[in-house]
Amino acid sequence: MARLRAEGEVTAITYPGAGPNPAVQVHVHTTAGVPVTLCFLGRRDIRCIQVGSRILFDAVHSANRPGLAYNPRYTVLEQPS
Repeated sequence: MARLRAEGEVTAITYPGAGPNPAVQVHVHTTAGVPVTLCFLGRRDIRCIQVGSRILFDAVHSANRPGLAYNPRYTVLEQPS
């Protein structure tokens, strides 16, 4: 496991269907040009993040899946107008 701290723009959000293990996936294009998927386990919605939001996030990611990070800390820097 390694830490990932980056800034980027939310390009898509995938909401969970009905089921016992919800997870919201937030797809981010980072300022470094690397796509990252932030997976919020146990969540059905994240109201303050929307497509077009610019966020700063800090998360743990797996070495075998570097583009996927789980339960990140995040700060919304800017909302789309």
